[in-house]
Amino acid sequence: MIIRSCAPLISFIYTFRWASGAAAWTNTAQVSSTLAMSSTSSPIRLTENDNLPDLPPVSSTAKRIFWVRHGEVVNPGGDRPVYYGAMDVPLSELGQAEARAAGKYLKENTRLSHVFSSPLSRAIYGAEQVALAQSDGSKEGLESVKVLDGFKELDRGDWCGKTKEEIGDDSMRRFDACDELVTPDNGESYNALKVRVLKARDAVLQALQPGTSACVVSHLQVTRCVLSDALGIPTDKMVNLKIATASLTCIDYETSMGDDRGNEDGAGITQQVQYQSFKPQAGLATARDGAN
Repeated sequence: MIIRSCAPLISFIYTFRWASGAAAWTNTAQVSSTLAMSSTSSPIRLTENDNLPDLPPVSSTAKRIFWVRHGEVVNPGGDRPVYYGAMDVPLSELGQAEARAAGKYLKENTRLSHVFSSPLSRAIYGAEQVALAQSDGSKEGLESVKVLDGFKELDRGDWCGKTKEEIGDDSMRRFDACDELVTPDNGESYNALKVRVLKARDAVLQALQPGTSACVVSHLQVTRCVLSDALGIPTDKMVNLKIATASLTCIDYETSMGDDRGNEDGAGITQQVQYQSFKPQAGLATARDGAN
């Protein structure tokens, strides 16, 4: 594996918002990091059974993003798994270990210039583990995470807290097929989700220099949005993409005519998926991954 040098990690946590159609970064209060710092006492080791994917060096004209899903969560329904979407649910102990395994893999196989996160705590924890690993556990690394609102998980609105049976098979099938008529009250559709996710992706591409790599820690549906866009899969079919907890999807982005930014609609970007949903096992137990 090749480890590439890059600029130092940036030393503040930010929130990203769209203002007047343009990208705007604002400094925010730092997210509490006690759990992130203390959890590193449990060592994670990648094993020979992990079957690490081959990964060529990022080209001098491309921008590489590692899309990391958060680890296993504690479902708010307990033994009655319910949909939670954009609710801020916590990671399980296994989910925390999975996040550290993803950070360990990135530490051993690449050098990141930026680490981004969804605003939800389960993703922030994973991003902090990546940043800590990249900086050999320093506080400066922990403070480098940038939070982007556009990477928040799909908002399921009034369906939050309900099981699939309570929502109804027909409603869920129509929702997955992008039937806007069954969008839950106070929630959002997959089409609306994809628009905001790709805007946030383009903001990341604008922040990156060619030949460098970044990591985004987010969610199942967010990763499905960027992966389906890269593979040319229609939005109404993207629910078929399997994205394991704490797995990594690596996509390289080349922009046309020397433009070093992504356009809002993704025009002019050539995308190459290096691998999708690779999960470092690190000898961990199998995660429970039901309703989300």
